Amino acid sequence: MPHLLVLDDEAEIGQAVGDLADEFGFQVDLTTTPAEFVKIIARREPDLIVLDLTFPGGDGIEILRILEAGRYKGAVILISGTDARVLTTARRLGVALGLDVIGTVQKPFTPASIRELFAKLVARKPTFSAAEFGAALTNSGVILHYQPVVDIKSREILGIEALVRWVRPNKDVTMPDAFLPSVEREGLMPALTRAVMNMALSDASRWKQEGIDLRVAINVPAGVVLAPSFFDELTEARRRLDSNAPRVLVELTETEAMGEPVRMMEVLSRLRLSGVELAIDDFGTGYSSLVELRRLPFNRLKIDKSFVLACTREDDAAAITRGVIELAHALGISVVAEGVETKEIWNQLAEWHCDAAQGYFVGRPMPSDEFIDWIGGWN
Repeated sequence: MPHLLVLDDEAEIGQAVGDLADEFGFQVDLTTTPAEFVKIIARREPDLIVLDLTFPGGDGIEILRILEAGRYKGAVILISGTDARVLTTARRLGVALGLDVIGTVQKPFTPASIRELFAKLVARKPTFSAAEFGAALTNSGVILHYQPVVDIKSREILGIEALVRWVRPNKDVTMPDAFLPSVEREGLMPALTRAVMNMALSDASRWKQEGIDLRVAINVPAGVVLAPSFFDELTEARRRLDSNAPRVLVELTETEAMGEPVRMMEVLSRLRLSGVELAIDDFGTGYSSLVELRRLPFNRLKIDKSFVLACTREDDAAAITRGVIELAHALGISVVAEGVETKEIWNQLAEWHCDAAQGYFVGRPMPSDEFIDWIGGWN
């Protein structure tokens, strides 16, 4: 039975959250004080913490630091009646501290908003064993879909991003959000990354032989990038393909890229010197600055879709999106906007001189055969 711990100085709020958690089968502990919270978490690490940001004698930021220090591995939901911007900032801080912040809720909240986040967590509960996923890796159960990236000005197809899917024995397709957390906990991420790398390079190499020369982007966790074997494995995979080796782009998330900066500088510099391009992914959701990132040899920056999707509706999102584009260009970094879902967003990004776009307006993630058909339609 999953365990939920709620810290909220308003007992009735905690009880309301607890009642909703009962619907999802949680065992619930409620507390109104930080001291009791610390005692409870010392006895048993909960699967989920619902944390109020403001309470007498302390605040939620202190609690986030406590969770970081204790290497808490469960999920966190932040709730507060404070300004929405403060709540958003707290979420970004939690993510930057390495915590799994799955959402925020502003008071007063509706039961539906809490249920949605509970359902999100329950859906992530693994329904498979490490052995089952390991078998999928060796028996073609893990496949790739590809999402195109295009130049906004010329509309030229610049490349593709490889996105992993798991086809279960019953033919159900499982999305990465449902299995990647468990894959990482089971220590299978290096094997999965290796499989994705080899499949993506093989597909892109085949297309190159057919006259379709595309840059292929691969998402690589920081722990895998920093492993001593990763550089050699990628170099060898490209060497085997010889003149048919495609151009490769390695993507790291903003938060991960800032960990172990000295070692990261070493590895990323070697990758760039070997001809591999580097992108900082989901920019804006972490806890760094463009100046700090410039110390690492990234040549592309991908603006997180949460800003792009709202850039034509919300002034703050527009200011951030436009500002990131301008600052990145000033630093010699090209910009890809993720989450481009409408013509209105495309046109706005063009006006701001964003370099490239990725999103449903351009093309959805698709299997390799559908992607070839898509190329013909786009051209």
